[in-house]
Amino acid sequence: MIPNLLVDEIRTALRQRKLVPLVGAGISFDAPASLPIARELNEPIHDLLKADLFRIHTEAGLSNDEFKLCDNLIIEAPLESLLDALQTTYREKALNYLLSALVCDKFNVNHYGLALLAKSYGLSHIITLNFDILIELALDQLRITYETLCPIGRSSSQMSSSKCQCEIIKPHGTLAHSTERYSFENNLSTTLRVLGQEPNPSTVKKLEEIFKERPILLVAGYGAADWDIFPILQAAIGKGVLQRVYWIEHPGAERNKKLLKWFEELSRNNKGVRVTHDFTNLLAKLLENLDDKKPPRLRQSIDAKRMFDDQAKNIFAVVELLGIAGYPNIAILLLNWLQTKTLKDNDIPWDYLIARKLGFMSHLAGDSEKYFDSYSLAIQMAESLPTQWQATAVETRAWYVHSCLSLIKPQRISHTRNPIKWFKLYRKAKKALKECIILTQDNCDYERELGLANHFFADFWLAWMNLFFLFGPLVRGPLKIPSRLILQRVRKSRGYSDEFLSSGYWGLRNLELRLLAGELPQSSEDPIVLNEKERLETRESFYSLTKSQVEQGNAHAYMALLLGWIGEEQAKIEEQFGLAESIWSEQIPPCVQGLARVALFKRFLGYTSFRETIHYLRTELHNM
Repeated sequence: MIPNLLVDEIRTALRQRKLVPLVGAGISFDAPASLPIARELNEPIHDLLKADLFRIHTEAGLSNDEFKLCDNLIIEAPLESLLDALQTTYREKALNYLLSALVCDKFNVNHYGLALLAKSYGLSHIITLNFDILIELALDQLRITYETLCPIGRSSSQMSSSKCQCEIIKPHGTLAHSTERYSFENNLSTTLRVLGQEPNPSTVKKLEEIFKERPILLVAGYGAADWDIFPILQAAIGKGVLQRVYWIEHPGAERNKKLLKWFEELSRNNKGVRVTHDFTNLLAKLLENLDDKKPPRLRQSIDAKRMFDDQAKNIFAVVELLGIAGYPNIAILLLNWLQTKTLKDNDIPWDYLIARKLGFMSHLAGDSEKYFDSYSLAIQMAESLPTQWQATAVETRAWYVHSCLSLIKPQRISHTRNPIKWFKLYRKAKKALKECIILTQDNCDYERELGLANHFFADFWLAWMNLFFLFGPLVRGPLKIPSRLILQRVRKSRGYSDEFLSSGYWGLRNLELRLLAGELPQSSEDPIVLNEKERLETRESFYSLTKSQVEQGNAHAYMALLLGWIGEEQAKIEEQFGLAESIWSEQIPPCVQGLARVALFKRFLGYTSFRETIHYLRTELHNM
């Protein structure tokens, strides 16, 4: 039985409008909805991918360790990452697989109970990680007006022109309501590609806004086995945005060690309560008149083989997963094996896709020459692509811009000693950028791709500006003008500004531009500085969770730059530099660009002499 004291606490929080529920697939498991949980959708795909991986184990030249790594990667990948990887090769079939299992118009007692909470207690927000629209149907039944919001896709739908009584937030995307005009396929495709890597900034911002108003969280039907939502909850508790968490764990659920450890800490601080019980019974106690009887459960058979039955396509999906997880060298092995196969498909330009993917993986692996060659080949193939692949072709041009520029950045100058070759590469990059701009003017759908190319150009000039900053304070004044000009170019493309600039590597580069342009005041109490410090600290913790050592090193290096800018103690700055260097040194091969960045930043802050910095850079560049 759920303790009455706990029920009273939750009821009080509901009445005070301080509580928000977060629900997962577990609440849709009971009849008559009988929807499968993520594990049941994952397992059939796992079986297919693992079987195909095993068949090409020796032929592709994978070692036993590499094979085990790929095998574990498939097992541990969240459903969203699996579907995103499959979508690249199977296209709409990946979404049809999800649709075939999740399309349902019969809500169960849990969905109806949440709708009754909205009616009885004025519950104004419900967060759900489910794609189904059963909560919406239950709200319709009680004539409660609502709006469904997907922060990642930036799309929303409202089922009435009346004032919204309840907002449903769906961080992982949503199926389309039968009366809605927006396309489920387009919306879900947008959300899939950014899941499974790190918490999305749009989702972080939206959830934290809700938690500030409603600092008590009620979790049910969710196992915390993801890479994006659970870190947001951890960070929200750490910041004090969330004050208390009630976690209702189903008796049959698998025990999550990460969750158990987290709740041990929360319970010590009186911030969390975990109860092993049925969510339906809690709803019954909160609403008293809710029928607690469960009809027999109906099971749906999930047939993955009907959708995903091509060995080569499945291997390409594994390549996608390897890229997401940060193992480009193994992905390149599999791509080289795919190049030896005859891949025939009327809809998919295989040679183009493999060339493009080889280029991207070579970029991740730090092989600039192969990166440039692959994208040169891909951009030639892009000329003859059918209409439905034009957006991808524009994105290829954007990456081609980067492949040209990456060979003539300061850290790669030893490979481009010939000035004629330098200017030829630069002109090719400029031409590709102009083509992106022309295509964007013809079709606004390509605005993201243009934004990507613009960022690559700004990053290129920023790298050269950093080199000039080695000469010390004398050049800082004059270089503030080009810093501002580059910053303006970065901000030009609104298609990428919110999503792209506020996350990952580009967010850090944007911070560096603002520092060099003198936009941040030299005061640790300034709100802008405090905000940037908080973002960097949060980003570092996220990267440590996703094991992305390169970006984690970036976070420490940029934190050192920011601390130096606002005049913190040298010991704190050196500590951050030390962390960045140790993380980058652990990379195989070591992240030479990252180590060079530390030397540049130290020189910029005046902690090393010009001669020492040049010697350090020469040594690192020689080892590239």
